[in-house]
Amino acid sequence: MLFEHAAVDTLAARGPAALAAAAAELLAACEHRDPHPVEAGRHFHLTLLRAAGNPVLTSLYETLWDRQVRISATATASPAHAERDHAEHLALARALAVPDPALARELVTAHADSLLARVT
Repeated sequence: MLFEHAAVDTLAARGPAALAAAAAELLAACEHRDPHPVEAGRHFHLTLLRAAGNPVLTSLYETLWDRQVRISATATASPAHAERDHAEHLALARALAVPDPALARELVTAHADSLLARVT
């Protein structure tokens, strides 16, 4: 969540054009999603981090994602959970497109809370 908040804040600091560019990439990721929910989630979250342009944070996030892949698999194990994950990603992308970085930050937090609820 901290990495994604940092990404949203970085994009917001760069202005509406940076938010729009990131939103376009994220919306494309949602539209052309991988049929495997874990890979779709990985692609979405790494796309957000890459859009912020910090290769160190992106690399760290990628390493963390690979270490917690079982959590992601559990959180998207059922079709309903996978659809919820996708809907949360789509809402975040749309918040960046508006642009509403404050809402995007709230949605990042809500997404993390939702993932936690699905694995406990």
